[in-house]
Amino acid sequence: MVLSAGSMIPADIRIIESKDLYVGQSSLTGESDSIKKSAESSSINGKLESLSDLDTICFMGTNVISGSAKGVVIKTADDTYFR
Repeated sequence: MVLSAGSMIPADIRIIESKDLYVGQSSLTGESDSIKKSAESSSINGKLESLSDLDTICFMGTNVISGSAKGVVIKTADDTYFR
């Protein structure tokens, strides 16, 4: 799947390539700031406070604020993390 600025994310996607990708997740988390996503994880020591903190995954129902990416669909419809 190819994502670019303005894209609505239709499924849970694992990012395999990205360039300056920022995603709006306010529909899931209430966080108003966009979140940087990339193909390689930058999480420190593998500790996450929330599933939405995964920086290599874009979730269904969120949208691309800026940048571009290529990804692989990992979950769809009722199987997505946030339904």
